[in-house]
Amino acid sequence: MQVPNRILYDPDRVFPDWTWEEKIGRSRSLILPFLLTSLLVALLAGREAYYTYNDWRQSNLPAQEARDPWVRNTRYWMNPQEVAHFYKMPLETVFVALGVQPVPGDENLTLRELAEKYDRSPDQVRDALNYLNNQQPRR
Repeated sequence: MQVPNRILYDPDRVFPDWTWEEKIGRSRSLILPFLLTSLLVALLAGREAYYTYNDWRQSNLPAQEARDPWVRNTRYWMNPQEVAHFYKMPLETVFVALGVQPVPGDENLTLRELAEKYDRSPDQVRDALNYLNNQQPRR
C-alpha cells in the first residue's frame, strides 16, 4: 500500500506546534548572542595562545649572561681547541695569548693542565682569556 505524499510531508502533522515564520524569527533572535559568544571565546582563546607562546619563547632563552656576546664564560676544563672555537680564533692565537710554545698533544689538554705543565698561575690564564676577549671585534 502506498502512503500519500501529503502525510509524509505535511509540516503541521510532523511539527504541529510551530510555523516556518516562527522558526526563522526565533533563529534570528539567536544569531546575535551566538556571534557575541563566539567572538568572546575567540578573543579569550587568542589571548591565552599569545601568553602561552610568550611564556614558551621566554623559557627557551638562555640566561642573560649567555645571550650577551661580550660576557665570555670560558672554564678551566676547556681545552685550547674549544677556546679557539669559542672566540672564533685560530688555535695558534690561543697559545700565543697563553704564552705557550705548544708541542703536539697540548691542544687536547685542559687550560688547568696547560697552566700546571707550563707553570702558569690562574691569574695569568685569566689575563690571557681577557686578552682574547678584548681581541673580539665590537658590534
